[in-house]
Amino acid sequence: GYGDLTVSYSVSPTSSSASTSIGNNSSGSTAWLQTILLNAIDRKQLLIVAGKAAWRVHMTIQILNDAGNVADASLMAAVAALQDTILPPTQQQQQSISSGGASKSSSSASSSLASAVRIEIVPPEDEAAAEDQSSETKETQQQQRVQYGTPLSLMHLPVPLTMGLYRSVTPGNNNSTKMELLADPTAQEEPILEGKVTLVAIEGDSANKDNNSSKTDNYSIVQIQHSGRVPIGRKELSLAAKMTFGRAKYVVETVLQTEHNSNPIVGEE
Repeated sequence: GYGDLTVSYSVSPTSSSASTSIGNNSSGSTAWLQTILLNAIDRKQLLIVAGKAAWRVHMTIQILNDAGNVADASLMAAVAALQDTILPPTQQQQQSISSGGASKSSSSASSSLASAVRIEIVPPEDEAAAEDQSSETKETQQQQRVQYGTPLSLMHLPVPLTMGLYRSVTPGNNNSTKMELLADPTAQEEPILEGKVTLVAIEGDSANKDNNSSKTDNYSIVQIQHSGRVPIGRKELSLAAKMTFGRAKYVVETVLQTEHNSNPIVGEE
């Protein structure tokens, strides 16, 4: 098969409230995050030798402080880490393995032979003398370090938006209630919420490329997760989707602009 990706959470002892928001549902949070990330990468990139070896990417989300909405922060941090992941080059060595006893006489040999492939990581070039080199040479070596290995590319950029759900009372109208959405709730707001809904959007869902009704500005909702004691209606869900599309568009455009500024076109003034 192809490679794999696993996710785990680690909560810092100094974190304020992460132990309650993540610790009580660590398995559910891990499964949610791992599913989204596995759908964002092409696992064929992790293949080293077909049917024999592949990379397993293990990601640990270290929560230093919980100021609210840990789920969104975890996913965005995980995506940033994957975008910065370099798969080192490997080399293969064929090995022969013998077993059983063999006599000195070739005619009475009773040993069995088998072959195995040993896979080794190719280390980068030694840079011990880099401090004594010119700035031009150092710049060249920096470019070589960037070119070392194969960057792990994402098929799409998943962008989440979590909204808190609560009911407000309308005075003078038989005290009727109305469902309200609170985007990106803080740690102080989360305890008073009656529920939460998290939507994840991507740009250009190939599965719905011929169904424009499921898109807004070429963005699609790929996952919805709802929790709490209050349901969410169609009207509120539609509003939540529009808000998620807005954040996704902003995040994707910001990332593309940052990549453009970091890697300018050669000869561009």
